[in-house]
Amino acid sequence: MSLKKTADQVRNIPLDEVCRSMGLPVKKEGAKSWRVKTEKLNLVIIGERFYENNSMKGSGGAIDLVMHLENCDFKDAVLWLSENFKNSYHEYPPIDSPKRNLEEFHSIVKKLSPRDDTKWYIARNYLNHTRKIPLELID
Repeated sequence: MSLKKTADQVRNIPLDEVCRSMGLPVKKEGAKSWRVKTEKLNLVIIGERFYENNSMKGSGGAIDLVMHLENCDFKDAVLWLSENFKNSYHEYPPIDSPKRNLEEFHSIVKKLSPRDDTKWYIARNYLNHTRKIPLELID
């Protein structure tokens, strides 16, 4: 099987499961978030993205996570995932499309930040005076 095909098959393995397979302590923090904390590692996982606080590096996907944690290249990370998840990586569906994620993001933003027209003048002044955007384009 080609490297590209194998990579396409393993990239959707959940990041918390990748960490567990490495023997790391995974603690659930929210609906789609986990934390992995050891003496040398302080990793936050949210969905298919991760951020490692100690090195201040982050990315997304199982392949990038293995590359980061194992300090290896793409090929070795794909090989590691395919060997450690031999029969199970077929169970993971592709990650949602960016368009669907964007729609979900906008619905969350609407809930958390309702429109407040009383503060429009602040944004309008900033756009016109600081950014030099003509009022015809703003209004």
